[in-house]
Amino acid sequence: MSALFAATYPERTRALVLSGTSAKGSWAPDYPWGEKPETVEQVVAYMRQNWGMAFSLDEAAPSMADDRAACEWWGAYMRNSASPKTAELITRLSAEIDIREVLPTINAPTLVINRENDRWHSADEARFISDAIPNSTFKLVPGDDHLVWYGDQDRLLGEIEEFLTGQRDSSPSERVLLTILMTDIVGSTEKAAALGDSKWRALLDQHDIMVRQRVAAFGGSEINTTGDGFITAFTGPTRAIQCAQEIRADLARLDLEVKTGIHTGECERRGSDIGGLAVHIAARILDSSAPGQILVSGTVKDLVVGSGLDLDPAGTRSLKGVPGEWPLYASHL
Repeated sequence: MSALFAATYPERTRALVLSGTSAKGSWAPDYPWGEKPETVEQVVAYMRQNWGMAFSLDEAAPSMADDRAACEWWGAYMRNSASPKTAELITRLSAEIDIREVLPTINAPTLVINRENDRWHSADEARFISDAIPNSTFKLVPGDDHLVWYGDQDRLLGEIEEFLTGQRDSSPSERVLLTILMTDIVGSTEKAAALGDSKWRALLDQHDIMVRQRVAAFGGSEINTTGDGFITAFTGPTRAIQCAQEIRADLARLDLEVKTGIHTGECERRGSDIGGLAVHIAARILDSSAPGQILVSGTVKDLVVGSGLDLDPAGTRSLKGVPGEWPLYASHL
């Protein structure tokens, strides 16, 4: 649609950016990157059975395929975007699209950018598109994630920003020491099925209110939600553990059981969002936590010495994607 607009309304188009783009949806001898009819039918059949699950994230964003929060978000994104029937119609429509004849008529300055190992649209396909547009710039950036909001976002967005403005924002990110507290409701799918959508939504709303009240009371900040849980940050681990204990008690009164992961480490803060290895470690600790358990890293345990909080050894674990063995500790029930 953007390419068609640029070709139709050149006087209204200052520039065009195509990232991970296709020019033709179906396979042809002179366009080998499109899908063959049997592949389209396989995709449609799979979608009918699995719409709303995190399918294809291993191709759309391989770097996040094992990240539970990303999978839950991706599934929710698709459910909120379209019904299964609409998704099927869009897939079939995409297979029929062919804008190859439009590309040579685009006069606007165009950036065609692609990650080197994009599994949905290859570098060769992007190069074909760029070659067909007279006034285009072709850029390959490292990575294999198709979705622009995963992988090395700074590199990809920096190329786009420089193309559009002539320069990049070189302001350094702010790195701060934070304690990350993550929560997740245990057995949420089963509870939702048992209660029905309306009652489950009402229960989730109560859950969200309680968690937000406790986080605010202990001086924490809400960073994000994961559908059935929260990602929060605190300036110190003692308040994070105390907050987790109160959240566990509050939600027990709603007959909700949560598990919790807590880690303290250096985070990269940009505006209201945070990132960095510490966030991933907290997520892996959450994955290792048992129902009703508040599990913390050895770093947190060392930092709360003298606080009066009792933490019991919970064994040493390998955290997926994180080097080394990690001693973990559990807060008393």
